Amino acid sequence: FIYRVVTKRANAVITVSEFSKAEILKYFPELENKIYVIYNGVNHNKFRPLDLPRKKQILFIGAIAKHKNISVILEAFLKVISKIPHKLVIVGSKDSGMPSDENITRILSMIPPNRIEFTGKVSDDDVVNLYNTSDLFIFPSIYEGFGLPLLEAMACGCPIIASKASSIPEVCGDSAIYFDPYSSEELATRILEMANNEAMKKDVIQKGIRRAKEFSWRKAAEMHTEVFKKVLYEKSDTKS
Repeated sequence: FIYRVVTKRANAVITVSEFSKAEILKYFPELENKIYVIYNGVNHNKFRPLDLPRKKQILFIGAIAKHKNISVILEAFLKVISKIPHKLVIVGSKDSGMPSDENITRILSMIPPNRIEFTGKVSDDDVVNLYNTSDLFIFPSIYEGFGLPLLEAMACGCPIIASKASSIPEVCGDSAIYFDPYSSEELATRILEMANNEAMKKDVIQKGIRRAKEFSWRKAAEMHTEVFKKVLYEKSDTKS
């Protein structure tokens, strides 16, 4: 109800991806001619390659919530744990708690404590270091309006394995290796492929760095300014 009232009064609606735009139009088709897509940016002065040695660790960053699909990472990691030396590092707020799931509890009990780490929230500097020292970054979300960690990882030169869902392919383009977010088997295969193939990692890293350069907060700000000018011009034109 609130969204319907607000969108009726709005002269323009801005969202962060074509996927989000399509989702909004499902419920508010009348916004077709006044909705604008402006992508998020990334701070390239902070999120950048630091030329640090990579560790045998797989990184996940995000809120520990159901739609983030953390269970598929745990299931896939359990499938490959005897085949690779990597440690799984999970960074994110535990405000919502680990999703209540007997399967997750069972899997966690089967993963040796020295092969998995839950860090909770960490500083931005620590996040940059993790992107720069991790061998792989996995983004398994089922539903994302954009997925800012994807830009951060690409900008830092961390190779990405991502779910082929919602806005994620739109953000990453050809700069990630994709998997079905409902298939831990497929994710396990992708982990083994990437972990054991330096040429593949190098290719994904280079594509990611190039891709991340297409996104900046300056570009986003300039596009917002253009929308504001358009709205102001239309309002003044209507009054005259």
